[in-house]
Amino acid sequence: MLRTWQLRSSLTRDRGRLYRACKSSSNILTADSTPYSLPITYYLFTIMSEFETGLPSIRQVQTYIKDKQEVELKLVTNDLLAGKIFWQDPHCICLLDEENTQTTIWRQAIVYLKPKS
Repeated sequence: MLRTWQLRSSLTRDRGRLYRACKSSSNILTADSTPYSLPITYYLFTIMSEFETGLPSIRQVQTYIKDKQEVELKLVTNDLLAGKIFWQDPHCICLLDEENTQTTIWRQAIVYLKPKS
């Protein structure tokens, strides 16, 4: 079992590595006010770098992209968008309409997505 001073030393060392890994280490916010908390940029980097390609929903959208299939997207604003999905990332989906206009849609704004019939 680690002693308190060993744990603090380990956390300080890890925190230092994270600070050096971030581009703007001088303006890093912490997740809470404790001196050993991880920077928010660490949490954001972790979330952004995790794109679970094994999830069925991600694979289904990838199939729509590959097949260039027309889809309908219903948004939380009750708008209904139609087009082809151009790309996806962990946070957004890009939809191409019939005029090849790209619209970036946050995943949080999507109520449902289905193939256009």
